[in-house]
Amino acid sequence: MFSLADYCVYDVQYGKRMGIDPAWDIAGFTDAESMVGKRVPSGEISVWAGVELDTLNDSLTWPWCPSGEFRKLAKPTGATFNQFVSLWRATPRKIVSFARKWGRLGVDEKGRFLAGRAQPMEGRTFREPLQAWRYFSRRACAALSIAANLRDGRPGAPSEWAALSSLTSVISVAACKDLGRYPTALQIVADRDLGVIAETSVGEQGIFLTAEITLWKIGRASCRERG
Repeated sequence: MFSLADYCVYDVQYGKRMGIDPAWDIAGFTDAESMVGKRVPSGEISVWAGVELDTLNDSLTWPWCPSGEFRKLAKPTGATFNQFVSLWRATPRKIVSFARKWGRLGVDEKGRFLAGRAQPMEGRTFREPLQAWRYFSRRACAALSIAANLRDGRPGAPSEWAALSSLTSVISVAACKDLGRYPTALQIVADRDLGVIAETSVGEQGIFLTAEITLWKIGRASCRERG
């Protein structure tokens, strides 16, 4: 069984989008309809029902159901990631709509990525901040945009590189330990302000982007180990 985070980690390389960046077309990341989802992993996502928007706390909440009776299985398509990479600039209602269809992101109540570990509860509910949904959506979108530019021989934009900064602030301590098994990738990307990388050569940027993709792969592997 997979989580939404597992699919988003996988699709950061293959994804499917909604006209965000023409460079993705030029780079060959999209199909004939200008969609990126050429490859989608097999399997299904476990989707918890009952998600609600908590406007007071700017977050999504789900009720706890130990019997699992409020869960369903959903098989993602290329459109899943297409929609996900657009959520960083979507309204709260659109994020709720996406979560209702595809389930929880897999972060704790502070928005830290759990790498497949059990989510903590507040009373009898799970909570995920909208900020976390926007952060990981933006990060996936930025990685794809940088990759498209580099493939076309152009450097990534400063704003895209800046979006990849401060990863360690949005992953749990346990997830940090998982990433610590690959210290090179962690040190290169996770603890730095990456906006300055836009000033380096295309070749050097490719090295940094490889480290970013490695971190996504590590995160996916962690989700699979616990899925």
